[in-house]
Amino acid sequence: MPGALSDVVVLDLSHALAGPFASTMLGDYGAEIIKIEPLDGEIARAWGPPFYGEESAYFVNLNRNKHRLPRDPTHPQAQAILFRLLDRPPPLPEPPLQLVQHCDRLGDHGVRIGEHRSGGWEIISAPELFIATAAERTRHIRLGTGVNSLAYHHPHILLDRIILLDHLTRGRIMLGIGIQRPDARTGSDGKAAP
Repeated sequence: MPGALSDVVVLDLSHALAGPFASTMLGDYGAEIIKIEPLDGEIARAWGPPFYGEESAYFVNLNRNKHRLPRDPTHPQAQAILFRLLDRPPPLPEPPLQLVQHCDRLGDHGVRIGEHRSGGWEIISAPELFIATAAERTRHIRLGTGVNSLAYHHPHILLDRIILLDHLTRGRIMLGIGIQRPDARTGSDGKAAP
């Protein structure tokens, strides 16, 4: 029996925990997951022990139901997958919005949309705008931000935006915040460490 998401294709560009875990769950529901790793490889490959062969058990578990694109973009298999994806490029942000709507129909309790500053760039660069749009198209699912790092967002301005979203979503907003630790190369004041 095909899974609930068997007609969904997900391009997984994430690393570490949150993104790989989310895409693995989508794969468990039948979505086709295509994982593309950075040229130097996924950082979680070395997170162990325990290890399964040369990869950490952690990495193997979070990537169990994915097509993994070879790390060398000149490899014929990598090129074949990329060309297949280019034949049917999804117009963003419709597929993520459709996925949130589908999760709402399935009765899921909540989704998180948003930034994670360690990634360096975002597929959904304005999570609050996305949440406002998703709120119009859903009825029950709770909509949450990813980690809003207080190092990048003034707390009062962030709170003002979330209060507005709380009204727009009729109380379905969830707020994720985090405090960035000082960069190892600098002291807590931002000046270069000795």
